[in-house]
Amino acid sequence: MGQGVIGKGVVSAGEGVLTLKAIADDAENLAVVEDIMGSHLEGFGQRDNLKVVWELVPSL
Repeated sequence: MGQGVIGKGVVSAGEGVLTLKAIADDAENLAVVEDIMGSHLEGFGQRDNLKVVWELVPSL
């Protein structure tokens, strides 16, 4: 990652589903990226009781 960057997040929209992808160089920074993305999305979807569930997918 670049200077001052701890990771990145990607959001893809599908038919009735959003897929979030969090990428970081280590587990600590990955947790930070997931927390930021998840808390912001849950805030936007608060009225609909939206919950973000993360699933670990091994790198290829």
